[in-house]
Amino acid sequence: MNMQEIVALEGGPEGAPCACRVEDLSLVDTERAVISYCGCNEHYASTGEMQEVEGQDVPLYRWSYRTRIAE
Repeated sequence: MNMQEIVALEGGPEGAPCACRVEDLSLVDTERAVISYCGCNEHYASTGEMQEVEGQDVPLYRWSYRTRIAE
């Protein structure tokens, strides 16, 4: 897999992924990403930093808040 397709995730609920394929999340814009996890949307903000994942530098997003998914 091309590492450019992965972002690193920091923070969030226990058990949430530490890295995520871009196709598995919603990039709201270049500064925000959202993943669905356990019935909620976990919102992450770009830090502008890079983090090493499997020997490659990928963009780092830090958890900011959660919203519930409406049924």
